[in-house]
Amino acid sequence: MNRIIDFLQSFDMQIKCAGDNAERMINILDIYYIESVDKKTFVYLENAVYCTDFRLYQLKRKLQTYGFVQISKSCILNINTLNSIRPLFNSRMEATLKNGEKVTINRNYLNEIKRALGGDREE
Repeated sequence: MNRIIDFLQSFDMQIKCAGDNAERMINILDIYYIESVDKKTFVYLENAVYCTDFRLYQLKRKLQTYGFVQISKSCILNINTLNSIRPLFNSRMEATLKNGEKVTINRNYLNEIKRALGGDREE
């Protein structure tokens, strides 16, 4: 029930981003993943990439109740855009997103993915 309420509330949640020489408000439902590279934070959509002034840790805290999970030190993933997961070497996993893009899940964050997918429930 809480997951449904969080999903409905996410329709109004937006993040301020910059791209195409203008600022835009991006709905969090459109975000596939967010990555930090060279002290800049990038927001990846299905067919576009924007930059935001938020830090990765700020976005993780803000978006964790809306289906976003950390998958590496520099990346958080919208679990709702996940299409499939397959194992890689060194206990890592590769996530394929609905748009065909692939991101690597670091082994240190596998429990967060399991929890987000409902595979690690507390009794």
